Amino acid sequence: GCERGVHFYAMQLIDGCSVEKILNAKKAENEPGDVDGTPTLERERGASYHREVARLGVVTAEALEYAHSMGVVHRDVKPANLLLDGRGNLWVADFGLARLAAEPGVTTTGDVLGTLRYAAPEQAMAQHDLVDHRADVYSLGLTLYELLTLRPAVSGRDRQEVLRKIAFE
Repeated sequence: GCERGVHFYAMQLIDGCSVEKILNAKKAENEPGDVDGTPTLERERGASYHREVARLGVVTAEALEYAHSMGVVHRDVKPANLLLDGRGNLWVADFGLARLAAEPGVTTTGDVLGTLRYAAPEQAMAQHDLVDHRADVYSLGLTLYELLTLRPAVSGRDRQEVLRKIAFE
């Protein structure tokens, strides 16, 4: 909405936790007990964990498809912005960087929008005119990769290394 020239968005309170919190807990479980390079959690979580990740991927993709059909590009899909309520329903949250596909973006200053580790190459290179629904799909893919492997698809010692890897590797 807009009140006295100030734009805002509001969302209902989701009583639950983010997928990021679950991911961090899984990573913490995975660290102790590594044997011969095979993480303990990888052996223990099995098919039920993979089915749940697949379910979350499908639900998120359907939610993003709906947003895209309404002309909205999220531009910050990541585990912290995927919320699970107490019944296991997934909610795509934080549309603070979203824009309508037909409108110019929030910034034209060349700033990188979104969380760099989950950004599509065109986002990371601040090519905002190229960012569309495909960037959200790319970010969802990176999120699912991390959920399945318990490590980021792109990592680096610092922001510059991550940016270089996204843009050129």
